[in-house]
Amino acid sequence: MHIGYLSNCLRPASIAEAVRQAIGNGFTNLEVGYTVALERIAFANVVKEGSVALTGLICCRNMLDRDPARRQEYRQSLEARIELAGELHIPVVTTFTGKMAGASPEENDAAFVEYFAPLCERAGALGVRIAFENLPSDGNMASTPEEWRRIFTLVPSSVLGLCYDPSHLMRQLIDPYEPLEEFAPRIVYVHAKDTEILRRPLNEAGIHGKGWWRFRLPGFGDLNWIRWLRRLREMGYDGLLSIEHEDQQWVGSPEVIAAGLRHSRVYLEACLDEMSRP
Repeated sequence: MHIGYLSNCLRPASIAEAVRQAIGNGFTNLEVGYTVALERIAFANVVKEGSVALTGLICCRNMLDRDPARRQEYRQSLEARIELAGELHIPVVTTFTGKMAGASPEENDAAFVEYFAPLCERAGALGVRIAFENLPSDGNMASTPEEWRRIFTLVPSSVLGLCYDPSHLMRQLIDPYEPLEEFAPRIVYVHAKDTEILRRPLNEAGIHGKGWWRFRLPGFGDLNWIRWLRRLREMGYDGLLSIEHEDQQWVGSPEVIAAGLRHSRVYLEACLDEMSRP
């Protein structure tokens, strides 16, 4: 497995700036987020130069938004990223399924199929996988194993997969280890993020209360990373671990955010090294 990170946390405006940040923090793999302008020539130059591998693009917006203007904007953004990924041999584009507010499950399922079935044909022709992040969101129908089974039945294309983020399962009190075996063929990308469960507020107000969980960088939450990574490897995953920095204990300045990224890289490297020992 290789270690990289999602550029969003440092909010670069250009791919050149994103690459400078990655190199400065000791990374050679980068997932490019929504803040980065899609400048084809600049992206092509990065790929040609080769000092940083572009491992994925991300566009997590509600592709089935009820507002026609927003829906068109989000779809154009996603489709532009799929086209660019295909041209530059970037293997994965991560997104949401989309979800229409106020619609019935059947209406949402039909809208999902109508949009993603033909999009899979285009992405497949370009050699690009579409990965659904499992964020629980009003704009996403792919946050639980039950939902994953449904969407992969609705559109059975092998182009569709998961961007598996254990933190989003943990904050729903879903076991992050067990689904790995069943969904291994669909896990095409991984967001390395942890969740810390705060027992005192949970015990006081229950799951419908506030403040009983928070995102953490790998190693600061409740996930057993060696156990989880070992299981992931046993299931055949050998791709990127993309650190998604949303840890509010490591913010306040670009320097602190970058320090969190570097700490996470060292921690994950140590976990992978420990796994390799007999």
